[in-house]
Amino acid sequence: MNPNLPYIPPDYETIVHHDVRFCFSACEAEGDRKLIKDVSVAALDYVTKALAFKPIRQTYVCCYHTRDDATRALGRNVPASMAMAPYASETCGLVVIHSPSLHPTNQDTRRLRRILAHELCHLLVAERSASTKILGDDNGNMHVSAWLNEGLAEVIGFKAIADEHRLTVLSEAFQASQAYHTFGTLSQWLDDLDHDARSQAFEHGTGAVEQLCEHLGIEAVFNQICQIDTLFDASNTCSPAQLAQCFG
Repeated sequence: MNPNLPYIPPDYETIVHHDVRFCFSACEAEGDRKLIKDVSVAALDYVTKALAFKPIRQTYVCCYHTRDDATRALGRNVPASMAMAPYASETCGLVVIHSPSLHPTNQDTRRLRRILAHELCHLLVAERSASTKILGDDNGNMHVSAWLNEGLAEVIGFKAIADEHRLTVLSEAFQASQAYHTFGTLSQWLDDLDHDARSQAFEHGTGAVEQLCEHLGIEAVFNQICQIDTLFDASNTCSPAQLAQCFG
């Protein structure tokens, strides 16, 4: 049965597994279904425990069997290794990914766990902040800035695969940077999926949020995410000194 959510092809079937609703093409191989289900459930379990938050909104994961399925459903061309959280309503949230059969990296369990933890974190942030999301709405109904939302999701993703080294590198690089940008600029770059500086914004946002997590703890950053966001005007420079007002 199709849940009639946007971005899910109408002929996909929905399967409930450990409180997660998975949407698959009838053509999806059983082994690929199992991989997606197992890693998604493990990633959600990690994220909810790390943030000490159990979502009430229903969680959906849609696995696109082909790139054409994804293009038609999303209304745009996307890479075969893509994952995103394009939809969050007051009752449910959706993560979309591509089939493991479409790209070699999609079969990498470690990478899959990281990106699913990242996208599932977005759903929890939306629920925690009473936000809603529709792809292409410029995050108009998101109550958390993109630098903070994406930074936390990246931190959670790396922690889900125990890659503390990567987080240390990003945190140290952020603190030693010779060029900082405003919070508004970082968010604008992150909101633009095609911006040339998006990867740089991810690095700075992740380093900034990791600094917050080092001092406050990741649970506190998540639980106080709206309050933390209001401390920083979009015109403020995202720098270690500016962030220090949260804990210094």
